Amino acid sequence: MGGEAVVSLAAIEQAAAALPEALGAFDAAAREAQARAGGDTEAGKARKAALEEYLAHSAQRLTEAREAQAGLLAATKASVASAALGAALRGQTAKAGEEVAMAASLKALLGAMEDLHPDAEPAALTAKVADADVEAALQGAKNRVNNFDQAAKPFNEWIDQVEKLLAGQAALLREGRLLLASEAAGGGESLYRGFVGARLRYTAARYDAEARLNQTLATLCEVQVRRANLAADRHHARSEQFFYGMLGAQLAVIVATFAVAARKRSLVWSLAAIAGVFAVVFGLYVYLYV
Repeated sequence: MGGEAVVSLAAIEQAAAALPEALGAFDAAAREAQARAGGDTEAGKARKAALEEYLAHSAQRLTEAREAQAGLLAATKASVASAALGAALRGQTAKAGEEVAMAASLKALLGAMEDLHPDAEPAALTAKVADADVEAALQGAKNRVNNFDQAAKPFNEWIDQVEKLLAGQAALLREGRLLLASEAAGGGESLYRGFVGARLRYTAARYDAEARLNQTLATLCEVQVRRANLAADRHHARSEQFFYGMLGAQLAVIVATFAVAARKRSLVWSLAAIAGVFAVVFGLYVYLYV
């Protein structure tokens, strides 16, 4: 009783077909037990009350059983049934489609990042990657995630539906078996346990596939960040060189202003030269300390 039944579409159909009959057998056994139950002791009274309570809900259980039976039989006939159950039993999931096409330079960068090479090497490889290649790879990775979600969705829905129906079936059988201390009709419960085990294997495989797809997306986003940082560093270096150029031009103007001031001995030119000196000094202060 502790093991798992062999899970197959045929086993699910067989268990579903046998469910109303199994519940009928439990009802018959309950009526027999009720007739034999003595009401002289407290234990006997409690036993008789439990049997009466169980039999009072026979019609409701039968309705639930027929609903579960119809749902399971329909599920086994679904177009996705064989593929979904096979994937669950093998611990596999739907295919995500073809690998994302990437430029050679991008592949080299991703390999260096994956191997945790020193930052100098990925930085040099980042400079060789084109933004258009990163955008194309990122779009391909997003499409692959969407394709996987669309391919896995029918499997997920079928497995969830069947698990819910088998759980209801097992609960109906368990109630009668525990009340009557019977070993009969335990197959539905073991089938449910076997299906849950297959569903857990499938879920683990699905999570693993999703993690790999998301990792590819995250890595490509990191490449975008590296490219943005590289462009920012380049702009910073260029602005620094512009600063030096403008500072040199300003110094040249100051020297020329001093020359004119000395030649003409003009107070205005002298003030202009002093203002230029202050501007150069302020520029150096900003560069060194701000």
